[in-house]
Parts: sequence; C-alpha cells; structure tokens
Amino acid sequence: MITRQATSCLKWVLIVSSLGSTSYAQSKFANCADPGPLDAYKIFVDEVRMAGNPASNVETQQKLQSVRNFLFTNLKVSAGESASVRDCGKRFPSDTSDFDQLEFDGLENLRVVLEVWGVLEDPARGSGTIGLALVPARPFAPPAVYVFPITNLLNSLRQAKQMSAFVPLVLGIRHYQNKRYADAVPLLCRGTQQLEAVLGGQNALGDPAFRARQQELIKKVRGATDSAIREARKAPSSPFAVLSPTSDGTFACPQ
Repeated sequence: MITRQATSCLKWVLIVSSLGSTSYAQSKFANCADPGPLDAYKIFVDEVRMAGNPASNVETQQKLQSVRNFLFTNLKVSAGESASVRDCGKRFPSDTSDFDQLEFDGLENLRVVLEVWGVLEDPARGSGTIGLALVPARPFAPPAVYVFPITNLLNSLRQAKQMSAFVPLVLGIRHYQNKRYADAVPLLCRGTQQLEAVLGGQNALGDPAFRARQQELIKKVRGATDSAIREARKAPSSPFAVLSPTSDGTFACPQ
C-alpha cells in the first residue's frame, strides 16, 4: 500500500524531474555540471576557454584554470550567503544568442541570477573577454547578455571590483521582482553605486557600447529602486518612511 506521505514524495520527485527534463534539458549548450540545490539563488561559473582553438600546452591550460578560479573566488566573496556559486564544468555558450527565452526559462527554474564565462585571447598579456548573463535583468534591459573586453583577466584587484558590482544588482532585481521590497532596496543601491564606479574613470569597465548598455540598465534599476522604496514605506515602522522624495518626486538611494 502506498501511503499519503509516499504519494506526496513521489509528486515532488516528478515535479523536480519535470524541471530538469524540459526547458533546461533542451539547452543549446551543456547543462551545468553542478547546478546545486533548488531552493537557493545561484551564480553559474562556466568554462574559460582559449579564443579560436583549444589550449595546446600545459602553461596555457593553467592560465585558463587560474582565470576561472579567480572568477569563482571573487563571485563567492561578493555573494556571501546570498547566493550559491556553482562550478558548471564544461558549460560554455558558443554565442550570446544561445541565451534565448528557452534558456532563460531554464535558468529561472533553477533560480540562477547570474552566469559568467570567459575567453582568453592573449595568454602572454592575459587579455580576453568576460561574458555575463544577468538573468533577472532580462525584462529590464533585454537580452541582458553582455560580452566585454578586459586587458588583463588576472589583474586581481581590478577584476574583483568589476565582477562584484553585478552580484548585488541581480539579487536586488530578483528581490524586487519577488516583491521583497525592503530587501531589494539596499542591494539595488549597492549594485548601482558599484557599477557606476567601474563604468567611469580612466580604468572604466568594458568598451563604449557596453558602458552605454549598462547606463540604460542603471536607468531602469533606478526606476525599480524608486518603486521599491515607495512599496517598502508602506510597511509599519519602515526605515524608509523617513526618506523624502527628490525634486522630481522620485525616491533615491539613502545616503
């Protein structure tokens, strides 16, 4: 005889199996080798590859692994307890168009907020590109997939600052979409401030086209921040109740 508890467990297994065998299984590129628990927000770290041809010697392979380890470590520090950073093995998009609606649906099902990959173009100089898929940002700034050049993928201090900006940004957008407004505000503000810092100055992140697209994203995020503050103010004893709107009637990040 099958008990009610066993029937409930079976239904849960079927649901989980369905998620894994539909949209995500139909991915245009390899599934993540270690997608992690279903109940946690996740950051996928894909492979870092050599441009054009596979790495032909041990030294280049070691550099590729060093770049990947560096990305993984920095993202893990930035995420803290807010998201689980996953090593996705050989997963690697052949083109940004691989991130179509089906792919984003699969990532949404797995609660992925950010996916990162890299290409090393000049092993001697360390130059290459970084790719980012900002999953929750797709409704804000479609397609929310970016590839930008970096002169030295192993420049630890600068690289850490650049990558760290996207983690609070995507988490803040996700909390906003889930109507967790009080949680969203500090993350949206921190992500916007950090991203603005790395988009300006002599060592600005990426090329002009990338920076222009990021500025458009920041504009949308500011609108979401205003909306999140307005909603958060409705809660009893809200810390945002003391804020006053700016001259144009919108709410900005607390100073």
